[in-house]
This record gives sequence, C-alpha cells and structure tokens, in this order.
Amino acid sequence: MTPEEDRYYVLGNVLEGLALLEGADAFASVIPEVRSNLVMTLARSDSPEDVVGVPGRITSVFGQPRAAARPALGGSHYTARIILAVRGEMANLRAALEIKYRADLVAVIERMGLAARSLEPVLSGAADFEARVAGLCRTFKEAYSEDDKLSIAYTEGGQTREGAIILLGETAVDVARKAIAIAEAYTTTS
Repeated sequence: MTPEEDRYYVLGNVLEGLALLEGADAFASVIPEVRSNLVMTLARSDSPEDVVGVPGRITSVFGQPRAAARPALGGSHYTARIILAVRGEMANLRAALEIKYRADLVAVIERMGLAARSLEPVLSGAADFEARVAGLCRTFKEAYSEDDKLSIAYTEGGQTREGAIILLGETAVDVARKAIAIAEAYTTTS
C-alpha cells in the first residue's frame, strides 16, 4: 500500500469506527469526563501528525456519543503519543481509544474474558519519561490477547488526573467494536 492509500485507509477506518461509536448509545456511559478519542496511526508514523484522531474528542450530548469534529491527521496529541510509544514494541497495534475508569467497569471487562492490566506501577514508579514509556510498553505487552488482537490497560487516576481504561487494537473499527461491547455489557450490569 502506498503512503497515500494508507492515509485514505486510516481516515476511512477511523471514520467508520467513529460512526459505530456515535450509533451506540451505550458508549456514552463509558465516556470519561475528559472525553474520549479514537485514533489510528499511519503505517509509517513518527509523530502525532501521523495519527488520525478526532479533534476536540468524542463527548456525550443528551446521552448520545458525538464527535466534536471529523477525524483528521494530527487530531490527537495525548492518545496519539500512547499509541506511538506502544507501536515501537508492538507494530500490529495501530489504534487506541480511552474510556472512563471505574473498578466495576474493569470487572465487566474481566468477566468478558479480557485481560486488563494496571498502569499504576508504571506511572508512580518511573522517575523519567523513558522509564514510563518502557513500562507502558511492557504493561500493554503483558495485557495483549492474541485471540482478540487487543490490549487493555488502565490507570485509576489521582488527585490531578482522571483515571482511564485504554484499549489498543489493530484498527479503529476493531477498537470501537470492542468498546461498544464493553459499554453494552456495563450498562446491562449497572
């Protein structure tokens, strides 16, 4: 695939994943206060400008998920940096989405047979940026499911940051579908 073909593929994939999320009312129940972003990297990516994301993120409007804007290259910085860091170790993971952290939501994920690993040891124990990135990659590697082609990790948050559950997968559509399945399981149990 040429770089131009890849760019169209990634934009289309994120747009399709976003349409799935916007069509799933249950997804609104797992959107964090800081909002969600759905991202996917180009095959050759070095910076957040090489990652398609949703500028302004995905929010809940009258209980329905809505994007602030259409997906675009450079549409995310925070979530883009996560997927770029992990891609250095796990090149097949090109897409990411964050949902809110709640202990009962992690329990739902585990009841679904998915592994979710805590990022707290990485975030609290690493003194510098490189150590945090290495710990982040290690945690996502440990959580990776070959069957689901998915990796899930979470942070409980703290005094100055909201917790989040981060889903990583091969495509934005894959990650969106898994997030919807989690949200639907969560809304039926809560």
